[in-house]
Amino acid sequence: MSEQREEKKDEKKAADPKLVLTKFGALGCAPCKAMERAQTLEKFVEKHPNVEIKKYNTADEDWNTPRGSPFADADKLANRRKVTALPTLIFEAADGEELVRHEGGLSLRDLERMYLDALDEISPNGGDDDDGDDDGNDED
Repeated sequence: MSEQREEKKDEKKAADPKLVLTKFGALGCAPCKAMERAQTLEKFVEKHPNVEIKKYNTADEDWNTPRGSPFADADKLANRRKVTALPTLIFEAADGEELVRHEGGLSLRDLERMYLDALDEISPNGGDDDDGDDDGNDED
């Protein structure tokens, strides 16, 4: 019985679309540090291996962005992506289309909700058909 559950779980994970979660933060950012201490992104990706995590720090502990540093490169990318607050988390489809964005720190529970919102953007019906019987066919 547990083998069947594992197979269904594996099938569901294989069916989940590939997404990218990009986090813009800074080493001096308190909400960013809180998410790091809680290992929010690490715990999330353990549950959702279909999600690729990309992290960019735009400033050091003192909120400096020295020219020519990795911080400067991340800051330029954040500006191109119109990031106005830290942290900013962005879910994207595999093709780079932005699905949902959140400014500010998140708990694991809130990140899960954001993920579901991203999935809804890909499939607004959440994979359900219109007739309510969940058989994949919208005819009665």
